[in-house]
Amino acid sequence: MTLENISYFIESLKISISPYSLILIPLLVILVPHHVLSSKTFPAFRIQQFDLQGISYGSQSVAINTEAKIITSNNWIRKCLILHLSEISGHLSDILNKAAALVIIIPNNINLFNEIERENIFELEQRLISSDIAIPIYLIVEDQYNHNDLNRIINTLNSDQNKNKKDDTAFNEMIKAATINTYFVTYKTKDAQLQSSTYSRALDNFELINIQAKLSGIHEEESPNIIIVTHYDTFGLSPALSFGCDSNGSGLAAFLEIARILKMFYSSRQMLPKYNVIFLLTSGGKFTFLGAKKWINDQFENSDINIVSDIAFILCLDSIGSGKVGDTMYLHVSKNHKENSAIHKFFRHLKATSNKQKISIQVSNTKKMYWEHEIFAQKIKSAFTVSSHLSTSSNSQESSKRDTILDSDCTSIIPAITLNTRILAEALLRFLYFPDEDPKNLSENILQNRTLLGSHFNIDEDHILGLMDTFSKFPRSQHLLTKESHILSSIVNHFSDIMKDIRIIPFKADKREPEFVFYDNFEGSLTFYKSKPAIFDLYIAILIGLYLGLVHLFLMYFDTISNIWIKITQNSMSYYNGFSNINNNSSQKYVGSKQHNENNSNLSQNGNYYLYKRNADLNN
Repeated sequence: MTLENISYFIESLKISISPYSLILIPLLVILVPHHVLSSKTFPAFRIQQFDLQGISYGSQSVAINTEAKIITSNNWIRKCLILHLSEISGHLSDILNKAAALVIIIPNNINLFNEIERENIFELEQRLISSDIAIPIYLIVEDQYNHNDLNRIINTLNSDQNKNKKDDTAFNEMIKAATINTYFVTYKTKDAQLQSSTYSRALDNFELINIQAKLSGIHEEESPNIIIVTHYDTFGLSPALSFGCDSNGSGLAAFLEIARILKMFYSSRQMLPKYNVIFLLTSGGKFTFLGAKKWINDQFENSDINIVSDIAFILCLDSIGSGKVGDTMYLHVSKNHKENSAIHKFFRHLKATSNKQKISIQVSNTKKMYWEHEIFAQKIKSAFTVSSHLSTSSNSQESSKRDTILDSDCTSIIPAITLNTRILAEALLRFLYFPDEDPKNLSENILQNRTLLGSHFNIDEDHILGLMDTFSKFPRSQHLLTKESHILSSIVNHFSDIMKDIRIIPFKADKREPEFVFYDNFEGSLTFYKSKPAIFDLYIAILIGLYLGLVHLFLMYFDTISNIWIKITQNSMSYYNGFSNINNNSSQKYVGSKQHNENNSNLSQNGNYYLYKRNADLNN
């Protein structure tokens, strides 16, 4: 190929290739997704997020798409930290201020934690939920199926960290940083509409539901009312992991079993007591008792005033699953009650039945808004809460034990729920049929007397067992209890089967000044992609850029380069020609000298022959 052909080819490249296209190629290398060596996906659960009274709580972000690091890494700032629950202690403040995201691995059977570990978890939950957190935080439940994969990821990150220790030259550090394998984390939500969303979506027009039913006494309209209340929602670090077996699954199970028992007694006209019994399931119990507030306000403002005009007492059931023989049951009240009041009479019957089961009763005076009866006590004085927990302050450690993902063991507390339900149901029956009788004068077997009350009083342990089994499978955090919620529909249907006639009372937050705002996007999956770090692509892009830059310079200045090359080659040829002439002259001189020498040699030989001939002739 001649130089003219090469020049023509170069000119064609100049026309067809834009300089901007050469810049685009390195950029594409950086922007193109990393080459994935392997990947693993795990179910993930985002922590709480809600607004209450205009204040935001919990994690405000959703999206994760960044490099994974462990807490011992040299540089985890603006990275996604992945660590076990036990590793957070002492680092939480730094993590929330410096990390881009946080993934917490929690064990499957968290009930095996010792007391110190449980206290640390309670404290962690309170810190994460009680403030506004900018970064996304997710939980992964470690079980027998993902244990090895999670350990492999942690070990890889730990191994790469050991390789990348700062004990080498800067150049070697750069090479290590570009060549080690690392993991990148991305989050994918279950809702396809929210895939590209960085933040969660507020659930506009979210509807809370109260459920009410009534058993009418012998005189119905003229009969005083007893109201039995419990809230059915739960609370914990993550809505999707808030099963609330004790708080308030135990209260809900006791509520439904007591409703079943009283329904049988009220089914016979001959056995109707003088009291109406109103059953009220409230929503938003973990959010300052939103359902209870709505219900009591409606009664006084624009509803059936007959309900609140004559109330014997309001009994709230909350977390009754931690009692056993020798334990204490607490009656939380706002004030002391007169000796002849209905509530005082019920307390006497409750104490009598609990003594038979060797459970002590202790009255606790508190005016903290952490028990549901306090909502009613603002307008109706005869309200109290029965619980196995003693809590006199919303900031106490005892309070946090009722709002935790650790409350997930629904099996072990069934005996306590059954025992406490038996005590409460018998005390209610004693009060309903013998309100003015001294409990000491009543036969211990009075409720088994067929001629008086029939044989209906039997606690159905299978009923309680079935309820708790259902509660252990479906979280009941208020965020998840929408109209389409399976567990909410199950509760409504089950209550309806018992009472036959229930009233659904829906309500929403005020649009102008909402008291509460709930959010979605609490369940999805985290995928860990094993690949080279981003700096590896940067290095490759720089090298490609340098190469393309040299190519570009060669194309743009080909004429100059070719001229320089021609000059170099011409000078080389001139030098070569001059050197060749010198060699030729030297050769010619050498040939002439050789010929001269040969002539001299011939002459010498001829002279010697002449002398020899002459001597020979003289001798003759």
